Amino acid sequence: NNSPAIEAINKSISILAESQKISRDQAALQVIESIRELDNIWSDYVTMEGIDRLKTMLQGDLPQ
Repeated sequence: NNSPAIEAINKSISILAESQKISRDQAALQVIESIRELDNIWSDYVTMEGIDRLKTMLQGDLPQ
């Protein structure tokens, strides 16, 4: 059984394929590429948050 998140992705692939008149494989590749882009953005955000916390800790402003 697939998780609800996987089911949602599967439905989005079907909707994209139908609305763009492309194959499900093509739609799946587009969805996967978009998810990868979002993951990169999220990773960058988390990295910047970590850098900001380290700066604050090194300045002695963050209670341990």
